[in-house]
Amino acid sequence: MRIQEFEYFAPKTATEACSFLSQFKGHVKLMAGGTDLLVSMKQKIKTSERVIGLKGISDLSYIRQTGPDLSIGSMTRIGTLERSDIINSRLPFLADAARSVASPNLRNAGTIGGNICLDTRCCYYNKSDSFRNLIGPCLKLAGEVCHVASKSKKCFAVSQGDTIPVLIALGTKVAIQSLDGKRTIPLEDLYRDDGKDYLTIGPEEMITEISIPGPKPYSGGSYRKLRARKATDFAWVSVSVHITLGKGICEDIRIVLGSVGSSPIRVVKAEEVVRGKKITDDLLEEAAELASKQAKPVANMVKVLPSYRKEMARVITIQAAREALARAR
Repeated sequence: MRIQEFEYFAPKTATEACSFLSQFKGHVKLMAGGTDLLVSMKQKIKTSERVIGLKGISDLSYIRQTGPDLSIGSMTRIGTLERSDIINSRLPFLADAARSVASPNLRNAGTIGGNICLDTRCCYYNKSDSFRNLIGPCLKLAGEVCHVASKSKKCFAVSQGDTIPVLIALGTKVAIQSLDGKRTIPLEDLYRDDGKDYLTIGPEEMITEISIPGPKPYSGGSYRKLRARKATDFAWVSVSVHITLGKGICEDIRIVLGSVGSSPIRVVKAEEVVRGKKITDDLLEEAAELASKQAKPVANMVKVLPSYRKEMARVITIQAAREALARAR
């Protein structure tokens, strides 16, 4: 597969990158590590005559600790997160999520900003151009039909970024920059439940920083990912659980599912069942059952049934919750 020709821009600052975004007003693509965009362009899933490469913006690559909180530049490599002493000591389950991304070579190229903005995926969308020509374009590619649900006008492509559930479970916020200035939002507000239009960020904006609140005493988290193979594959279903204990009870808990919807799913009802109570196996079983009910996988992954993914959402939620609880003590 040959990639189309495009004009390449190499800004040295975030402000310069935003200037290009403003100049071309949606008719340009941002490229961080390129591990997703370049593949998509080769498959003719995405096309653009212009690409803004961000690798020259050195100011966006860092991990900083300010008091208890952590700040991570959006161009920080996934491999850097995986190996970081700060991340491994303070937030080991974020390091676990980073370690589960693709292969070592791709982790050393891909960035945290790219991972949280990762395009949604579907077995009818992420295919060669020749395959799509046989069946016709889907909704995500400006077609008129969803090949997963032919009567639906909604795209069901799946959110599969590995770091996303962990960062949401941690209460992360993201800084978004444009020529008009900066704004900060909770990471979970970055996503909408629409596989085609999955990000709330505007075409003239870019993410510059990820801010993570410092972990409280007696808190712990976990990330679990089910996939076909232990290396390279995207998740069939993933879950992150973060628990904070206080005086023998659950002071706070966050449960976030990935790869079972077009956006990450915060399982609020399950959290409410556990919060303020002493955690028991029965309580975790009840929370996991609620997580399974909220998972809405569809038949857009190869060689795995939606019913299996839904059941495994229950199973790995229990596993993740037990590991988070063990780390919190």
